Amino acid sequence: MARAGDAPGLVLFGSASDAQAVRESLIAAFVPDPRVLAFLMALILLLRQFRNWRTSRVSQAVPTGNVLAFSVQQDPQELRPAA
Repeated sequence: MARAGDAPGLVLFGSASDAQAVRESLIAAFVPDPRVLAFLMALILLLRQFRNWRTSRVSQAVPTGNVLAFSVQQDPQELRPAA
């Protein structure tokens, strides 16, 4: 139970009424676990690799079709506007 003289915010951090102890507990709470960081980095790298793999497979699977090359270029002045 909280004592009447304790600040309401400090009650959440246990019986430590010392500011240094509260600061240390906050630092301990906010320092991430190295395993979680490694997992997130691996997940990001795997998702990027999957995206690159998928885009390369899509670009290979799309048929290019037949490309026709015109041998003679027309002058723009020879072209007539549509009636």
